[in-house]
Amino acid sequence: MNRPLTKIILIIFIVILLPLIGFTVYQLSSISENEEVLQEIYSNQLESILFSVNQHSDDVVSSWAGTVERHLLSSGQTSEKLRQFTNDFPPIEGVFLLSYVDRSTPVFQTLSPSIDEKTISARITEVLRENSGAVSKLEGYFKSGFRKIESLEIKDDNNLIILLFAVRGDGKENSLAGLVVNKRSFISEVISRRIGRAAGDKFTLAVLSDARDSIVYSNFPVKAAEIDRKKELWVLKGYSLGISLKGETLSEAISERGKRNLYILLLINLLFISGIILVLINIRRQIRLAQIKSDFVSNVSHELRTPLALITMFAETLETGRVKGEDKVKEYYQIISAEANRLSKIVNSILNFSQMESGKRRYSFRETSLNELVEKVAETYTFHLKNKGFQFHMNLSPGLPAVSADPDAVSEATINLIDNAMKYSNEVKEIVVSTGVVGKMVFISVKDKGVGIAAGEIRQIFDKFYRVTSGLTHNTKGTGLGLTIVKHIIDAHKGKIEVKSTPGEGSEFILFLPQR
Repeated sequence: MNRPLTKIILIIFIVILLPLIGFTVYQLSSISENEEVLQEIYSNQLESILFSVNQHSDDVVSSWAGTVERHLLSSGQTSEKLRQFTNDFPPIEGVFLLSYVDRSTPVFQTLSPSIDEKTISARITEVLRENSGAVSKLEGYFKSGFRKIESLEIKDDNNLIILLFAVRGDGKENSLAGLVVNKRSFISEVISRRIGRAAGDKFTLAVLSDARDSIVYSNFPVKAAEIDRKKELWVLKGYSLGISLKGETLSEAISERGKRNLYILLLINLLFISGIILVLINIRRQIRLAQIKSDFVSNVSHELRTPLALITMFAETLETGRVKGEDKVKEYYQIISAEANRLSKIVNSILNFSQMESGKRRYSFRETSLNELVEKVAETYTFHLKNKGFQFHMNLSPGLPAVSADPDAVSEATINLIDNAMKYSNEVKEIVVSTGVVGKMVFISVKDKGVGIAAGEIRQIFDKFYRVTSGLTHNTKGTGLGLTIVKHIIDAHKGKIEVKSTPGEGSEFILFLPQR
């Protein structure tokens, strides 16, 4: 068993470990060459954040335009609806309409009391005249299915901006609508909230005035000179959105990332080595399992051959008519029957195990009394136990709660435990089957005074094909499937098994099943 394992270790070393060592050396030598790549990644990340804030601002303005159009097309109380709309969104100071043909007279649907309508109308007219080319294109965009929102600055007012867009008319023609927006309010109410979510704790985001090259708003204290990247705000002309790392420079960020890559590389190596160790452990287990399977085949062959030989011998004896006396004939028939039953149990164990391995075994759950189940098993086995010289006792707890179980499967598990108790008992032949309740679990206990199991073997006795490696337990023939079947049955019932055993004093197997 050691020679195949040694070969496998050598193959793993050549195929996996050597390339891994080479890869690690290469990565360690190339970490310093990745600064440009890291800088590009960092720059793309900053651009992505800037884009997301710009996109959010644009989405907000687009939703405002859609709301305005919806209110304009609704029947009745249009001005009141728009007034409520501007109250809901503080950055909006007013809403006006314009004809495509006559753009000289904006018709205000609602306007903040702090703004003089005559003054703002004149300024809007002037702005529209200066940007007539851009305004003329708005209807064309709208007809092609795209609503473009044009941001127009008011020269004599640094705090107001016009957002102009096309809307559907009342059925005759489309028209233009405009929003008078307070820049500072837009920054504090719209942009600042998005900045807080996009920047998190790692980045500093700031809105800068291009004219004064000063910071209007930032999520963390920062100077204009410390800004790494700037991008023009789509909605607010004359303003830019800037970003920088919080508390560190770009070179520091790259250095930190290099260290992090090194740690990740070391972790990958550790995981690879751990994986190889686990693979080797599993291979060793599989080699051991192959040996156990080989022993299983040998044991099963012996278990099958012995009853077959006895059946054949006694059947041939009866066939030749050499047996004198009815008592002898009856004895031979009993032996044939007993060996046939023994053979049937072995075959059934193998078939049940095969069904469990392939996932084809099905259970029929119904309300079951464990006391009645144990009594039925006892009726079947009492005569057999007495013939083998065993004292058999039952301690059944009265008023035992019912469980949801497959009675045939639980009976099979109980019979397997009783068979084991018989098989591994030595001089003291005594078996006690008990029932009871512990918390929300109902249990069946099978206790013997046999050879017992060493503490180091208990965790493995439920493994398929496993057989205890020493003492009477090792010398007693068996398939090594009985306890595996028991565990599968109890697991299917969402129960558990406890084993208490002392070598030389006996064992107790307790099957716990949840109450119904």
